[in-house]
Amino acid sequence: IKRVVPCYSMNYLKNDYTEFTQLVCDILDEYFSDYVLDNNGNITNNSGLPSKVRWRDINWGDKHKPSSAVETPEQATKELTKYNYNYDCRIDPLETADDLKAYVDHVKKLTGHKKVRFLSRCEGNVILMAYFSKYGWEDADSVILYNSVARGTAVGDSVFTGYLALDAQGTDYCVRQTLDNTTAFNLVKAIVSFLKNTYQLDFLFSCFNRVLPGVGMQVLPEALLHCYGTMPGYWAMLSPDRYEEARDLVFAGKEQEYAGLIEKIDRYHEQVGTKVDEMLQQMKADGVPVSIIAKYGLQLYPITEENDRQSDAVVTVAQQAPGTTTAPMGKTFTKQYLKEQEQLGNSAYISPDQCVNAATCWFPDTTWYVKEIGHTCYPPALDLLIYRIFAANGAMTVFTDEQFPQFLQYDEAGCAKNNGVIRPVTTEGTWKTVKKQSIFTAWLNMFR
Repeated sequence: IKRVVPCYSMNYLKNDYTEFTQLVCDILDEYFSDYVLDNNGNITNNSGLPSKVRWRDINWGDKHKPSSAVETPEQATKELTKYNYNYDCRIDPLETADDLKAYVDHVKKLTGHKKVRFLSRCEGNVILMAYFSKYGWEDADSVILYNSVARGTAVGDSVFTGYLALDAQGTDYCVRQTLDNTTAFNLVKAIVSFLKNTYQLDFLFSCFNRVLPGVGMQVLPEALLHCYGTMPGYWAMLSPDRYEEARDLVFAGKEQEYAGLIEKIDRYHEQVGTKVDEMLQQMKADGVPVSIIAKYGLQLYPITEENDRQSDAVVTVAQQAPGTTTAPMGKTFTKQYLKEQEQLGNSAYISPDQCVNAATCWFPDTTWYVKEIGHTCYPPALDLLIYRIFAANGAMTVFTDEQFPQFLQYDEAGCAKNNGVIRPVTTEGTWKTVKKQSIFTAWLNMFR
C-alpha cells in the first residue's frame, strides 16, 4: 500500500498510468515469478505438478474394490474423491485432455468397467469440455457439472477486457454478505449502507468510474502478462463472446512476441469454448445423463458491469446453468411474471424465494441450485446429493428425493468450518437474502 497509493495518486492527477503500470508489474513479478508461464504458455522453473499427486505415480492398491454402503456426507466424500484427477490449472486444457484420456483408460482397466462417471468442479468443467471435444462422450456413463466456469466467469470477463466499474448497491450487498458479525465489521457494514443510502457512495464511485476505464485499458493488459494472462487455463475461463475482445486488448502490439500462447488459446476458443453449448445439447440428445449443480444468492464482486446478476460471487447462475432465468440481486420476480409462469405450468421450477426460474434452463429436471455458498466452497454436506445422483444411474431428478429438492441452502456462511448442512429452501423463511435497507435502518444500525 505504501508503494502503490502514492504512485497511483500521482498518475491519476496526470491521467497517465505508465509509472503505476510498471510498479504493479514489478510487484506481480515478486509474487508470480515461479508461477507464470512463458510466452508460449509453457511451464517454467519446473513448477508443474509434484510427483506425489500425478496419477501415474500413485499406488492405487485396492481402491478399485466395489463401494460399501454410503449413508453420510463423509462417506460420500470419500467415495467421490477416490478417483480424483489432478491437473495443472495453468496449462492448455487441450493438452490436459490427452492426459485425462490416459487416466480414464487406466481407471476403466482397474475397475473392469467400459464407462465412467464424471464429476467436474469449477475449472474441472473446462478440462472435461476439452476432453469431450477431443474424445467424445462414448465412455461417459453420466456427468455432473458442479459450479461450472466452462461458459465463462463474470469477474474474469471484466478483468480480461478491462471493463471495471464500481457499484454502490453491489458494494453494500457484498460487505453485508461477506463480512463477519463482529462489532468492527458490523460498524463497517452499517457505515457502507448509510453512505449508500445518502448517495455519498454513489458520488465517490462516480469519481472512480470516470478513471477506471483508463486504468482497465492501460494497466490491466500489461499486468495480466505478468500473471494469469500467460496461462491458457485462465483464458479458457472467459465467456466465448468476450474472448476475442480480451485477446485483442491484452496482446495489442505483442502478437509476435506471444504467438505461441495466442495459438493455444485461439485453438481452445475455436474447438471448445465456442462449442460448449452445442456439446451439452448433443450429450442430452445422445441420452447421456447430465446433471448440474449451480450456486446462487451471492453478490458478484462489485467491479463488473453486470453486478446485479445472481451468482456465487464470481460466476453468474446463467453461466453455471445455461438458460436459467433469475431476478436481479435483492429483488424477486414480479407478480406478473410469476402469474405468467404459473399459466405455463412452471411454478414447480420457481425457487421458494422467487428469484430463480429453473424451467428455462437446459436441464430443468436435473439442475440443482444451492443458495449462499461461495465459489470456492465445496462442503462435504453436498457430496451426499452428488453421490445419490450417480448411484441412481440417471433416474434421479429434482423431484425424486425430499431431502434434495431443486433449491437448497447451505447454512454455514462463507464455508469457514466446512461442516455445515444442506437443507431445502422453503417459503417459511429458512432462507436468507440481501435486501435494500432504508436510510433509517442504516442510520440506526450505525448508531447501535
